[in-house]
Amino acid sequence: MMGDATAGESGHGMLRKIRLGWLALKDLGVEQVCLYALYRLGLASGYFRLRTPARPKAVSTKELKLHPIFVIPTRDEMAGLVGGSGKEIIREADEIVSGQVRIFGGPPAALNLAPPDADRHWSRTRFHPGEDIKFTWEPARFGWAFNLGRAYLLTSDERYPEAFWQHWEQFTAGNPVNCGPNWESGQEVALRLIAYLFAAQVFEPSARSTPGRKAGLLKAVADHAERIPPTMIYARAQNNNHLVSEACGLYLAGVALPEHSHAAAWKQTGWRWLEYAFRSQIDPDGTYVQHSLNYHRMVLHLALLAQAGARTAQQEFSPQARQRLAAATRWLLAQVDWTSGDASNLGNNDGANILPFGVRQFRDHLPTAQAVAAAFLAERCLPPGPWDEMAAWLGIAPLELAEVPKPVDSPAIQRLGNTEEWATLRGVRFRSRPAHADQLQVDLWYRGINVLLDPGTYLYTHKRIWNNGLVNNRVHNSPVIDDLEPMLRAGRFLWLKWDQAHWIENECQPGKLLTAEHDGYQPLGIRHRRALAWRAPGRWQVTDWLTPVGKVKQHRASLQWLLPDWEWSLDESELILTGSQFKVSVSIQTDPADMLDGSQKRLVRGGGVLAGKLDYPDTYGWFSPTYGSKVEALSYQVEIHMKAPVKIITNIQLEPVIFPS
Repeated sequence: MMGDATAGESGHGMLRKIRLGWLALKDLGVEQVCLYALYRLGLASGYFRLRTPARPKAVSTKELKLHPIFVIPTRDEMAGLVGGSGKEIIREADEIVSGQVRIFGGPPAALNLAPPDADRHWSRTRFHPGEDIKFTWEPARFGWAFNLGRAYLLTSDERYPEAFWQHWEQFTAGNPVNCGPNWESGQEVALRLIAYLFAAQVFEPSARSTPGRKAGLLKAVADHAERIPPTMIYARAQNNNHLVSEACGLYLAGVALPEHSHAAAWKQTGWRWLEYAFRSQIDPDGTYVQHSLNYHRMVLHLALLAQAGARTAQQEFSPQARQRLAAATRWLLAQVDWTSGDASNLGNNDGANILPFGVRQFRDHLPTAQAVAAAFLAERCLPPGPWDEMAAWLGIAPLELAEVPKPVDSPAIQRLGNTEEWATLRGVRFRSRPAHADQLQVDLWYRGINVLLDPGTYLYTHKRIWNNGLVNNRVHNSPVIDDLEPMLRAGRFLWLKWDQAHWIENECQPGKLLTAEHDGYQPLGIRHRRALAWRAPGRWQVTDWLTPVGKVKQHRASLQWLLPDWEWSLDESELILTGSQFKVSVSIQTDPADMLDGSQKRLVRGGGVLAGKLDYPDTYGWFSPTYGSKVEALSYQVEIHMKAPVKIITNIQLEPVIFPS
């Protein structure tokens, strides 16, 4: 069975635990391991129960006044920004009024804000094995409040602020301060705080926003801000989006409620850790520490929010932080498909979209691209359009700036092609925890459609195979040796013995050829090098060299290509897929050529074998566009028994479909 076994890994029981602990210390560093140990000690000792008491003493809000973070458009401005998207905004707002919400960009589902164990202190909440807490947390982030606010501006319909207030009152009654799962994570508290600040501004003129309700909401903002600092040690241990979220929420609370007695401390602490996070989590080339496109977008959203707060507070990011944010912006722009607005499905995709302004669907990155280009590059990447809405809410004016030419270059993204067809070859040097085992993954796009897919995430928590089951190399577009992973999977979110890649500069040709290799299979005696070549329009070639390191041994090599679920035909020489706009042909050869004589070719759709034989196909042939959702795809696989050296050549042709007249 193909599982999570790792190249060169063995050992059992206590000795293995000791070894994993040593590897974690070595890979993660002493500081992060010690900070996490202190967090666990705080939980076990009851320290956090003392610092974040259930139902804390009330603080008077009589003198609190809300200072603005967002720039509220007029009704006419809003109508001009959203254009034809206004009907969809109103339709989704009506769903929320009726008690339904679209989490992770999925279909409408019942809005449930009353979780179990809500009467227990957050540090004592318990979850059943296989229960995914994200389905509790996501609606409690109040991200749906943004759509209610947008609909209210478009219509002045009082049903929308009333729906917010009723759901807020339900949440407040069913989730006492510091009690239950919705108070467990400082990040979740911070994101809800940000949504509260938005609602406080946008619904302020409504007749349904009574003085009592508005005072209660400001008190809730303060309660949320008080919850964050005691457990920031956990966010520091993670040193990822958790720290950015908590720092941003704390900073915005301090800016928005300056009369609160703790506002100065919130603001100072939040700003300090924002600056630290931007400088430490973003590499000079723009790579974000989590190796995830969705988390990368999330952190840029938080940077935009922090900048909006800084405008109110008359502060500016340091030059180094701005340089890192500019580099992160170029990284994102280099991953965007400008035809569709979609982007690569790289790394963990938890479904977060904390600033849903201007988006046509969850995976629409154009509003973010326009806003961050204007904010951090002083450029715009698109002409006027509905993607300008995000920038408008945050006080950014992209139309006054020059347009950047596309595609956009980033030193961190190795990309070939143009805006109509393009491909990337992934190769990174990890300095922080990898998300997926995806070195030398190839993504390919043609006319706005993702042809070679990255599978995504689907679920972080499940009882069986879907317990973060799409992180493995074997479901990515890269060879697997002897059914083994190139890194040691030590937990749902933890890889050790990191698989490192480097670029073969003398075998790269600008605009034509990219070449890299990685070391994950060297413990097995195999070095893997891959070249991606753009031969001509609609003609791509991927070449994999598997060369021996040390003694030559017998191995099995399996190569997968994950493709859209289209009409297909398969013979000995090629796989042909036919879509509505174009067809794709994939052919695979080897050198020596006779390696294919005893090979196995397989085609799997949604865990079911269509051609060939495979004992455990469950996680093959799936694509997860957002969290909690998976759709059928086609997994085309070739497995060979080999002694290195071997060369595997994949040719991909893309041709328009010509329908009979």
